[in-house]
Amino acid sequence: MRIYLVRHGDAIDRGAPGIGSDAERWLTDLGREEVDWTAGILKQLNVKPDLILSSPYVRAYQTGEIIGAAIGPSETPETSEHLIYGGSFSGILNDIQAHGSPTQVVLTGHMPSIGEMVGWLCWNDRRSGVRMRTAGVARVDLPDDSIAPGWGDLRWLLPPKVSHRLLGE
Repeated sequence: MRIYLVRHGDAIDRGAPGIGSDAERWLTDLGREEVDWTAGILKQLNVKPDLILSSPYVRAYQTGEIIGAAIGPSETPETSEHLIYGGSFSGILNDIQAHGSPTQVVLTGHMPSIGEMVGWLCWNDRRSGVRMRTAGVARVDLPDDSIAPGWGDLRWLLPPKVSHRLLGE
């Protein structure tokens, strides 16, 4: 299984007018542009996810929508409460497996959890996680018979500006 872990794009500040809670923060124009770059590089790499699973928070969900519109399978991501900061990593794996046996999955979430999940999947140690820029993406491969922490292989990690440069835009 290939898991693409994506941090949401740049979002409006917590104290902005109209923001009642952290969950309501939406992507800025810069955030949408960053996610477009990430979606573009995923498309160029021929990523075809069977599942896009997102935090229900607006900025992460919007990130999943943009990626889904670019590469499929749908513009409407599935949601998982476990992708909210502090959620259960085992719960995320259970949510993935509840959708059958997907071979490619895109997860959209928040730092530090999304970066910690890389460490947990690869080394069974969330403290060994990676730092990710907004709209950054990491690919972790897991053997199909061991969808479990510590069995992952970190294949690559791209910040959005590198994706933008690789696209030649």
